[in-house]
Amino acid sequence: MDNKKIIYLKVKNSSPEEILGTYSFEQMDEAYQMASEFEENGVEVELMIPGAAESLANELGLSLEERDKLFSSIEQEMDDHDD
Repeated sequence: MDNKKIIYLKVKNSSPEEILGTYSFEQMDEAYQMASEFEENGVEVELMIPGAAESLANELGLSLEERDKLFSSIEQEMDDHDD
């Protein structure tokens, strides 16, 4: 599975994070179905789907430091447009 495009199904508010499954974007319907089944059985879950910035960072193979710089830069750019 391409780890650059992963959807995580995790238990809501679990610490540490309890991952119940991983899915590619092509398996999004299956991920939603599994989430529904868990919730029907009383387990609160959430799907963690990477946004545009996270997807870009993954595609570029950025290190944690480079990711922080990218996210800070995006946040600064958005703040500049809010003024």
